[in-house]
Parts: sequence; structure tokens; C-alpha cells
Amino acid sequence: PVVRNKWAKGIVQSGVAGDHVIFDKGLKGQGEIVGIADTGIDMSLCFFKDPSHLAPYNSQSPAHRKVISYRYDKTWGSRRDEEGHGSHTTGSICGSTTTAGPAEFGGMAPEAKLIFDDIYVNDELSPPDDLYHDLFKQPYDEGARIRSESWGGDSIFYTSSAREVDAFARDHRDFLAVWAAGNEGTLGMYTIGSPATAKNMLCVGAQQSTAESLLKQANEKLFVKFVAASSGVEQEVLASWAAFGGRGAITGTLVLGSPRDACGPLGEAVSGKVALVERGTCTFSEKAAAVQAAGAVAMLVYDNEFTPTVVMGGKAPGVTIPCASISSHDGEAAKVLMGAESVTVAASTSGADLWQQNLADFSGKGPTGDGRMMPHIVTPGADIWSAKAGGNCLSTNNAIQDMGGTSMAAPVCAGGVALARQYIREGFYPSGAKAVSSGWSPSGALLRAMILNSGQALSGIMDASGSGGSPFQPLQKSLPNNQQGYGALTLTKILRFTPAVSGGP
Repeated sequence: PVVRNKWAKGIVQSGVAGDHVIFDKGLKGQGEIVGIADTGIDMSLCFFKDPSHLAPYNSQSPAHRKVISYRYDKTWGSRRDEEGHGSHTTGSICGSTTTAGPAEFGGMAPEAKLIFDDIYVNDELSPPDDLYHDLFKQPYDEGARIRSESWGGDSIFYTSSAREVDAFARDHRDFLAVWAAGNEGTLGMYTIGSPATAKNMLCVGAQQSTAESLLKQANEKLFVKFVAASSGVEQEVLASWAAFGGRGAITGTLVLGSPRDACGPLGEAVSGKVALVERGTCTFSEKAAAVQAAGAVAMLVYDNEFTPTVVMGGKAPGVTIPCASISSHDGEAAKVLMGAESVTVAASTSGADLWQQNLADFSGKGPTGDGRMMPHIVTPGADIWSAKAGGNCLSTNNAIQDMGGTSMAAPVCAGGVALARQYIREGFYPSGAKAVSSGWSPSGALLRAMILNSGQALSGIMDASGSGGSPFQPLQKSLPNNQQGYGALTLTKILRFTPAVSGGP
């Protein structure tokens, strides 16, 4: 397998995972400082370590290549990241390394810097009661004009913490906080947790990343699309080819195997159709032989456990039909769809990766308790590969780990905000070419408006089964809305360059 660049970077910049057009214009976060409070940072990891400067624990080190300040005290925090959350989120903002392999998984603004507060104590994040004075002020005074926060409470109302975020933004006009919406979205509406209910900040929900990000590799990808005949609902899912069988077209009407695990002779119902069968009881090759003997044109096997998609191994010399596997979730969702109407299936190994067009089911949804639309924007937050606390950079797999949540979406967004801020500060506006003498320090309100205008509507679905809905529920088409706000952050919609870039203004 060939490991590719960090997929979220391209999605945020251009909407296409491999297209780093903003980086290509020289904008990588140079001169930007982001404040964040989290579980800690593993300062020995290559994404953050500076061989020429000591880690700035309770001190300032403007010359440190990545972390200007790392605060903690006796009541909260330490010099470690026991949980791993903080290293992951900070890595997504601006982690960077020249080590081959891990370098591809650096942050959204890899040349920006951090001012960090460790607020992890007694196995939980414990921010100070006074956010204004005890969390925001010192980092701001040290140059942090953007904050990224991936924690919050359960209240859907405008709390005192939300008010403190707004008060600081009011008193510091060039400040913008970026906050995770929360991960209770499977419960449906009214699942944005304070302080993300504040008014003068960015509340960030999560879209899926690419299918490649789910696998952490790009080879042998296979997309299977289910299409409901009457409702027209479409859903693309990730599949894996079996080690046996053909690699021809997987096309036709989808039917359930009977027996459902295909560990015995199947009836005529699967003849000429694509058989959906469950993993378990017998070997994959035995299932394939039984499905082919019954006249099916292809076999899809869904897992019997909620784990990543398994690759069907083994040998089946007599099997010639195409065979592939999908996850338990996708199989169960397809069964629900089939229970209501006829479903056809088609598969492809090429074309646009539509995985990122889906809203992550956990993404917090609005409105707030007082009726305001939330979230404001969405960025990739599922299957995000970033810095691994306690890891090492001797190999890529040891340096990174996979996490998912709006906790991951917020720093992805904050890194995008840093690129937008650098664009204004370095004078790219209005000509589209760098002219530092024309630049200025943008207000938080301007940056917020820019990000909202960058939104691109997601065209996929969300899994609403947790709140009694369909696992293939189409997203609302009109923006803004309480599912995806103004849509997916896409910087090329708002940043003009000379010469122009594809999709640019």
C-alpha cells in the first residue's frame, strides 16, 4: 500500500483530497499563532520537537519551531499527554516534521505555531472557571489570535462560559474562537454543547473524510453504491475486494441470501442478482462457492461485528464471480433500505470519492436552546490520522493514530482559519498576489464571515437511525441549516489568486 497525504488538508483547501492549492501559493500558516487547551502535547514527538530549543514548559520560547508556550500548574495539567487527545488535535492544526512518511500527516497550517494550555486532571478536561482571564488572555497577549477548542459541556443554552467567549471577542476584535460542536448528534437535533453555543465564534460540525482516510491507504479502493428504486436515495460505501473471485462489474439488484450466512445451498431468489450475505459460520470461500452455485452475479459480505471492513482471504479456485466485503454498519443499513423498497447496486474503482460528502452521524446538530442555527460550518472529523502521543517517528504507523469526533473537526477548521488569516495579513487581497504592504490584521468578525461564505453544501447522507430515522437519510439541501450550517469549509471559494485557481472567485 502507498500512504498518501493527509486527506483533510486538500478537502479544506479545495474540496479535493489531493489538491493542496493553498499550500502551492505559499500559504502554510507562516506567522500565525493558535491557542488551544487540551490534554497535553507529547513534545518528544517529531511533529512538535525542536532539536535546537527546549520545550517551553511554563515559559516562553518564541524561537521554538512549533510551541511558543506550554502552560500547566499544580491543579491542572502536566508535561505529558496521558490521554493522547491533545497531541492529536494540535497535530491537526500545525504539526509538522521532515521525517519521511509521518511528514505527509502534518497539520492544516504546518508552519503556524501554538500556545498551549494543559487542562487535563483526574482523567478529564477541566478548564478554568474564568475563561476570559485564566485561559484566553495570556495566549492572546503572546500573539494567539485564533483559538481551537475541542471540549465542552452538555447544556444547549447560552451559558456563562458561552458569554465569556463572546465577551473576549467583543473586547479583542481580532480574536476568533473555533469550537467543536459536540458528539451527541446521533440523538438528533438540539445536540450542540456549550461553550459552542456562543454567538461570536465558529461552531464546527464534522463531515466524513475520504474512504482512503478510512483505510489509511489508496490502493485497491472499491466503492459500492446502493440506489433505492422508488425514493431515489443513494449511498456510496467503502468495500474491499476478496482475495479470490473475479474483478468484474458488481451490478444488479441486491437481495439477501437465504440462509443469510450462505453456509448452505441458496434458493433461486439470488439467481441473476447481487447476493448480500453475513460473515460467520463457514469460510469466505465456501460462501462464495454457494452463492455462485445459486446463480448470483456477485457477492457482498457484510461483517457480523462492528469493526473496520475485513478483507476476505483464502483460496477459491472455482469462484469466478466478483466478491467484496463491506462493514457491519453498511450491511445493516442496506438491509433496512431493502426492507422498504427495491435496491440496485453498482461498484466502481475510480471517480470522485463521495465519502466526504456525508455528514458524520455523531456531529452535533442545532438549533441551540434559544433557537439559533448551529453548527456554522463542517470540516472532516471522522477517521482523522494525526500525531500519536507516546509514539515515535521511526515509522508512519508508530507516529500517527486514527481518531474521530468534532474534536478532530475543530482543529482542522482552525488550521484553515489560520491560512485565511495569513492571506489577508500578507496582502493577497484584493489583487490575488502577495503584497505585504497591503495587508492588515483582520478582525475575528471578518474571518468568521469569510469561513461562512466558504461553505460548500454536502450532497450525501447522514445516518439518523440513532434518533429513529433512516440510516440513509438525505441531507437538507438548502443552506444554512442545523445539520451542516453553511456547508463544508472550502478555502478556494473565498481566496482569490492571480493567476486564478480552479473553483476560485
